[in-house]
Amino acid sequence: MFLSLCILCVAALLCVMAESVRTAGSRYYFQTAVGGALDSLFSRYHRKLWQQYRVLGLPYESQQTAADLLQTCTEKYLEVENWYPMELESIEITEWTSLAGRGGDYLAQEILDYMKFGIWGNLEISPDDGGQFLKDISEAAGAGRMTDVYEAQAGEVQKLEKTVEKIVGCVSRQEEYAARIADELAADDADGFWDSAAAFRKEAGRMEGFVEDYEKQADKLAQKLADTRETMTEIRENWQEDRAELFEKQMNPYSTYVDADGSRRQEILAQLTAGKENLERLDRTEVLVEEAETAWEEAKEAAEKAEESAREAAENAAGQAEESAREAAENAAGQAEGSAQGTAGPMEGFAKKAAGRSEGSAEKMAARLAEESPPELSLAAAAECWSGYARSGLKLEYTERDTEKQGLLEQVKALVQGSLLELVLPVDAQVSSGVIAAGTVSSNSAAGTSIQKRGPVERVLIHEYCGHYFTNALSEEKKQFQYEMEYLLQGKSSDRENLQDTMTRLLVLRQGLNLIHILSDPAKRDEARGLAAGIVGVTGLAPLVEVMACFVMCVWAMAEAVMDLRTLYAGGRVPLWKHGEDWKLSLEGLLDMGREKTCPDQADGGKGYTYETYLKLMLFLTDQQDLQLRVLDMMDLNLKRQEEDFSVGKCAYRVGITGKASGKYVFFRLPFVEKFVGETAGYPLEAPAQRAY
Repeated sequence: MFLSLCILCVAALLCVMAESVRTAGSRYYFQTAVGGALDSLFSRYHRKLWQQYRVLGLPYESQQTAADLLQTCTEKYLEVENWYPMELESIEITEWTSLAGRGGDYLAQEILDYMKFGIWGNLEISPDDGGQFLKDISEAAGAGRMTDVYEAQAGEVQKLEKTVEKIVGCVSRQEEYAARIADELAADDADGFWDSAAAFRKEAGRMEGFVEDYEKQADKLAQKLADTRETMTEIRENWQEDRAELFEKQMNPYSTYVDADGSRRQEILAQLTAGKENLERLDRTEVLVEEAETAWEEAKEAAEKAEESAREAAENAAGQAEESAREAAENAAGQAEGSAQGTAGPMEGFAKKAAGRSEGSAEKMAARLAEESPPELSLAAAAECWSGYARSGLKLEYTERDTEKQGLLEQVKALVQGSLLELVLPVDAQVSSGVIAAGTVSSNSAAGTSIQKRGPVERVLIHEYCGHYFTNALSEEKKQFQYEMEYLLQGKSSDRENLQDTMTRLLVLRQGLNLIHILSDPAKRDEARGLAAGIVGVTGLAPLVEVMACFVMCVWAMAEAVMDLRTLYAGGRVPLWKHGEDWKLSLEGLLDMGREKTCPDQADGGKGYTYETYLKLMLFLTDQQDLQLRVLDMMDLNLKRQEEDFSVGKCAYRVGITGKASGKYVFFRLPFVEKFVGETAGYPLEAPAQRAY
C-alpha cells in the first residue's frame, strides 16, 4: 500500500507536469489556429487587382462577414482530435485597415514593395538620380512661376512709363510757355505775358495729379515686387546660386521706379518740387509786372493830364490874343471909318498875324509836352526775376518706335493664351471625351491623411510604376477614360480638362527651363535687349529697356516652349536642359510667329525625354497624398468595368484580430489527479494575430 501510495503521488506529479506542458502547447496551437485562419482570409486577395496592377487587397462586404469566416477557419483547427481540446469563444477584429486608408499610404507601400524587387531595368529616370531630378524640376517650376511675374511687372512698368510720358509732356509744355514768357517780358508785352502765364499756371497745376498717379502706380508695383521677392525666397532653395543671381538681376530695373531712393522716382518727385518753385517765381514775376504796369499807367495818366492842361492853356492864350486883335481892329476902324479906311486892311492883317503867332505858340507847347512824355512800359525787372526759372532735366529722347514688333510679341502671347490644344496637338489628333462619373472613385471615401514622407528614390519608383500601368495622351492602348497619367497630375473629371491643364503646366515648366537658358546665354540676352531698345524707342533710359528686354525674353521662352510641346505631342523628344544647338526659335522666327499667328513647322526632336517621361517628372510637383488617391481612382475606374461592385476602398490592407477560447484539461481530469489538484473547469486562451500584404 505504501508503494502504491508512492506511485500514485509520483503519477499525479507526472500528470501535473504533463498538463503544464500540454497547456503551453495548447496556447501555441491556438495561436497557430488563429494565425492560420488569418492566413486563409488573406489568401482571398482580389485576383484581378493583382493581375492588372500587382497590388494585393482583401475584398470584403463587411467586417462581420470577415469575422465569421475567421471563426469558421479557426474552428477547423479546433475540431481535430488531439492533445489540445478547446472550445472557441470568439474572434474579435481589433484592426481593419483599408488600402485607401491614411491617404493612400498603404497602397503606395505595396507599390514600393513590388517595385523594390528590382524587376525594372533601363529606366529613363534612375532612382539614384531622383534627388537631382527633383531639384531640376523644382527649379524649372520656380522659373516658370517667375515668367508670369515678370510679364505682369513689365505691364505695370509700361503703365508707369505712360504716366512718365504725361509728366514729360507736361514739363515740355511748361518750358515752352516759360520761353514764351521770357520773350514777352523782353519785348515788354504785358498782354502776351498774362496769356502765357495763365497757360503756364494751368499746365503746372496738372503736374501734381500726374505725380500722384505715378506714386499710386509705383506703390502698386512695389507691392507686386514685394510679393515677387517673397516668392523668390520660397523657391530660391531649389535654384543653383548662379541661376538665382540671374533672376535677381532681372528685378534691379524695377527698383528705380519704386524705391524711395530710385533714380526714376527721384526724377519724378523732383518735377513736383521744381514745379512749385517755378510757380512761386511766377507769382513774384507777376507782382513785378503788375507794379510796372501800375507805374506805367500812373505816369501815362499824368502825362496825358499835363498834355491836356498845356493844350487847353495854349488854346486859351490863342483865343484871347485873337479876340484882342479883333477888338483893336474894330475900334480903330470905328474911330476913323471915313479917313482911316486906308489903314483898316493893314490893321486886320496885323490881327490875323497876332492870332497865328498865338496858335503857333500853342502847337509848339503841345509838341514840347509830347516830347517830354514818360517812356514806354518796361518789364526789365520782371524779366530779370523770370530768368531764374529752373529748367527740368527730365526728357525722353525718342527715336522711331517699332510698335509693330511689340504688337507681334503681344500677338504671340495672345496666341499661346488661346486654344493651346489646337496650337500644340498634331492636325489629325483626336481629343478623348472620357468623363469620370461622380461618386465612382475611391478617393471620395478615403479616410485619414498621409503621414509617410517619401524620399526621391521612392518617388521615382512610384512614378515609374504609374508610367508603366497607366495610359496617357500618346498611349496606343485605348480606354474609355484615356488620359490616366494626366488625371494623376490634375485630378479633373474629364479627359479634355486634364489634357489642357497638363499642357498648360508643361508649358510653364518648359518656359521656365527656356528662360533659364536665355538668361544664361549672353548672345541671346543681347539680342533681346536690341529688340527691346527698338520697341521702346527711348534713348538714355536704360531701366525701361531692361524691363522690355525681360518681357521679350519671357515671350521668347514661351514661344520656344510651344515648339517643345509640339515636338513632345508629335512623339518626339526634348532635352530637359537645352544647349545652343537644341534651340529652335530665333527672334525673327518669334516675330514671324506673331505675324502669321501660327507655329512654324519643325522636325520631331530626337534627343532628350519623351512626353511620358515629362509626365513622370511632373509628378514630383504633385502632392503625395493627391497622387496616391488618384492612383486609387484609376484602379477603381478600370476594375469597375469588369466588376461593377468593386472598390479599392473596400479592400483591406492590414487586419488584426484576437481569438479567445476555453482550453480543456486532459491529465487533470483523471480521478486521482483531480482529487489531488482539485476540481477544474478549464482555462482561458487568448491569441492575437496581425497580417498585412
